[in-house]
Formats: sequence, structure tokens, C-alpha cells
Amino acid sequence: MKKTVLIVTHGDKYSGANPGMTPTGFNEIKALRHLIPSNPSAVICGTGKRHLDVATALRLLTPTRYSATVGGPDSLEVVNGERVVLLADGTQVAYYAYSTLQDEETAIKQVIIDLPDNAVICAGRPSMIMLGHKDAKSAAVHKVFVEDGRITGFQVITELGQTEEGTV
Repeated sequence: MKKTVLIVTHGDKYSGANPGMTPTGFNEIKALRHLIPSNPSAVICGTGKRHLDVATALRLLTPTRYSATVGGPDSLEVVNGERVVLLADGTQVAYYAYSTLQDEETAIKQVIIDLPDNAVICAGRPSMIMLGHKDAKSAAVHKVFVEDGRITGFQVITELGQTEEGTV
């Protein structure tokens, strides 16, 4: 059985703990609306403000499910020239000590495999990084292809209509 799950990565975001999207980020996501099915089979939303903002910008009303597996409130930032992760309460964690991407890799793959065709995930770049796409883009629709219970590849579409394909 073949199916496609769409992962929409948030647009430009504010800095700080659990940031939401900026007005620019909202406009970036609004420009992607035409790529989203008008009646998705399910809408899964990460638990960070910016993930909820994606659902709002796409006009997806109420998500059917929320999961930190597809995106939490933590945020990658650069502070004094160093990459750090800000936790939801503002605590700074050294990037090298942050293992969520590795910890959640198996879980996000299973979430995607278990979703019905034409489901939409409102997330961020880490969701695609967990799938092995290290150069994942923000403000993009990532079509993830599933066949016979395994992820077989993806296609990325940006607001400029640029596409990129890859395997997982």
C-alpha cells in the first residue's frame, strides 16, 4: 500500500524559549496552503508554539492529535557564537548534550508509517532531520512516501516552487 504524509516545517521564528513564528514566518507558510489537501485525513501538530502557528497559518483548524515526537517547544539558538538548545523554560543546553533527535528517530518513523494517506504534520526541520535529511528546509512542504510499511523517500517543495527529492 502506497501513501503520502506531508510534513510542513515552520517558517521564520522568533528567538527565545518556545518561540512562535514571526509575521514573515506566517506569510511563508500561507504561501504553501495550495500544496495542502483541502480535507487532510489527519492533522498531527508538534507541541511548540511555532508548530501550532503552522496549523493556524495553513487554516487546518483543530489538529486531530498533538505529539512532541514531531516537534517540541525546544529551540536551537546561537548564543555568543555557540549553538545551544533552549528548553521551554529558557534553560540553555549545549547542543552536543541534546539527544532528542537521536532519541526520537524511531518514534517519528513509526508515527509516519501509522498515519493514513494525506495526513499533515505541522512540525519543524528536526522532524526531517530525524528521517535522515540533514539539510531539511524551513517553510517547506516535505512529502514523505510510505510503501508496504516503510518510508521510501521524500520530496521537498518550497514556497518558490523549488523541489528536491531524496531517499530515507
